[in-house]
Amino acid sequence: MILCLKQFLLNAIFTEEVEEIMFLNSYLGAEYVDEKYSILDIRVRTTENVEIDIEMQLEYHSGFENRMLLYWARMYLGQLKSGEAYEKLNKTIQISITNFKFLQNDHFHSTFHLMEKEKLIKFTDHLEIHVLELPKVQMTEELTDEDLLTKWMLFLSGDDKTKEEVAMTDMGIEKAYDELHRISEDEVMRERAIARDKWLSDQATRREQARREGKEEGEKETVLSMHAEGFSVEMITRVMKMPEEKVHAIINQIQ
Repeated sequence: MILCLKQFLLNAIFTEEVEEIMFLNSYLGAEYVDEKYSILDIRVRTTENVEIDIEMQLEYHSGFENRMLLYWARMYLGQLKSGEAYEKLNKTIQISITNFKFLQNDHFHSTFHLMEKEKLIKFTDHLEIHVLELPKVQMTEELTDEDLLTKWMLFLSGDDKTKEEVAMTDMGIEKAYDELHRISEDEVMRERAIARDKWLSDQATRREQARREGKEEGEKETVLSMHAEGFSVEMITRVMKMPEEKVHAIINQIQ
């Protein structure tokens, strides 16, 4: 599948054709201990020196947006060696394929640039982020050659039957289908594909989110308990070292 992503998936995402790329620390699909956390992550560079990172995130967590920006920033910064001129920096693209609905719109492919707020003037073309949301893609009976990106998204998200059906409609996807079978039988490649560092970062983010939620729940219970005992809002605010507005908000939830 890595080979076919190199040849076909990027051409489906971009309007211009990507003729040739080389892989940078590429690995497929297994930053996981549990299958539900698996992530496809492939980093490439085009012949025009555009840096691209493609990842698939199967589960949302707080900090996901920040992580997208961090990966973009790491790629962008990584192009410049100490003492080199800023002109050496090239366009950098982050592509995130999500298995969850993420943005408040109906279309599955959203593209972001750094723009001026009023006139929508592009500050630079060096920052580009694509979000492709798999749950928003619908299987239809009349997929044409113009629906190439839709086909790829169906292939990535579908079950074995859907993958096989979509593969029969496009030569590039058919090659990806064959490559996927080869990779699944190659245990050595699967072992090399384990990217522990990023998976551990994701887990740390989830634990921090759970810790914050637990702390907030404990604070809420304490405020409600003090309120039930007759403590004033002013007293609760001082004891809990919490803004008065937040104390009122918690109390108002039960009224």
